[in-house]
Amino acid sequence: MASNGVKKSSLKKLHYFRDLRIKTLQHAEGIPMKEVQLEVPLLRAVVEDIERTIQCVEGDLPFIVSCWANAPEVCAAMDINWLSIGYAHVGVDYDAFIQDLERGDQMAIPADVCTVNRQIIRSIEEGEVPIPTACVALLEPCDGLTLAHNVAMRHKDWANVPFFAPDPPYVETDPRTMPYFADELKRMVRFLEKHLGKRLDLDRLREIIEESNKQVQMFIEFNDLKRAVPCPVPSFAGASILSAATSVPAMVGLPMGTDYIRAKLAHAEEMVKAKKGAVPNEKIRVYWLDLPPAWGLMGLGMWLAQEWGANVVQDFISDCPLTLIDASTEDSMFQGLAKRDMVDNSMVRQSRGRVNLMLDDLVRIVKDFKIDCVIQARHMGHKDHSANVGLVKETCRDLGVPLLQFPLDIVDPRYTSLEEVKEKISRFFTTMELG
Repeated sequence: MASNGVKKSSLKKLHYFRDLRIKTLQHAEGIPMKEVQLEVPLLRAVVEDIERTIQCVEGDLPFIVSCWANAPEVCAAMDINWLSIGYAHVGVDYDAFIQDLERGDQMAIPADVCTVNRQIIRSIEEGEVPIPTACVALLEPCDGLTLAHNVAMRHKDWANVPFFAPDPPYVETDPRTMPYFADELKRMVRFLEKHLGKRLDLDRLREIIEESNKQVQMFIEFNDLKRAVPCPVPSFAGASILSAATSVPAMVGLPMGTDYIRAKLAHAEEMVKAKKGAVPNEKIRVYWLDLPPAWGLMGLGMWLAQEWGANVVQDFISDCPLTLIDASTEDSMFQGLAKRDMVDNSMVRQSRGRVNLMLDDLVRIVKDFKIDCVIQARHMGHKDHSANVGLVKETCRDLGVPLLQFPLDIVDPRYTSLEEVKEKISRFFTTMELG
């Protein structure tokens, strides 16, 4: 049972995030542009998820803290409310978020630990994460996330919270890997059944997976449409669809998510049919080789379009190569979930195992999407990117595609500011005579 102080602190933060997102939703509802209206269902779903968590905390109802790559389809099938352990690092109001970052700077956490995970640790220490009934941890893709979970496990306010972490094998090509991790997900189900008092109905899981397959199939089709020249959707356009399919509880495997993705797909199809591009007079097609910066998505995308006629056609989130799951048997469902979590999911795919996956994706994307240049904006917490700089250079050299490499922080605009990013990209485009 959480202390009353922690409960009040976490509710204060949840109310703050809910109110910010309600304002964002209301603002979007008042903008008549079709591209904005298409995002309204996603914004509503996010508000709904926060409201449901508030109800759980206020009413002492069961819920869990988990992560995006812990088979959210299982939670949907079991009707379990789940909150991402990283929710408190996402800043809608960046002026206020800078204050969170500055408080995190004062904590005894190594500065080279991913800022996302440092903010998770800060939010746990400051009581901003509500104490859950149970926690399903994630042991991939990085040590920083494991550190954050360990902080939670050892925190006095979390002393009575049971933890479970599915154990991911390292080599995805070993024939024993998927059956092993599928068994880990089945152990996760037993853990949830024990601590939340709910049972998994396999028929309900099948329904969720079949609905999820519809979402994934449309995500695949949406990605394929971006091969068109000009690209029918703006920079970083796949991120919201992936969120709906994998990490927004009100949408994962549910009709609300399917309807949202279907509308986005239909709009992209209309643009391709009309031979229209989201960027007028498209000149430069970019592959962003990492996660896009949360603090600069809209501003950076608009600047690229207006200043350079550039469109970030693909990135780590937009190209997440999800695959369909065979829902015919219990084993096929869990092995499909195992593959989706370990090999398909964004960031886990590129960072947890062999570098070959990331390099193969790079070659495929440059060729299939007619990429004019690659920007490897390495998130400071992604140590694997620091290690693969030379391999990426060599691969791009072989492909004959210009490459720009520089570090940034995907959540902290103080690390490399938007103006600095613009300056680096402008100098690169000019030097390479792009645009």
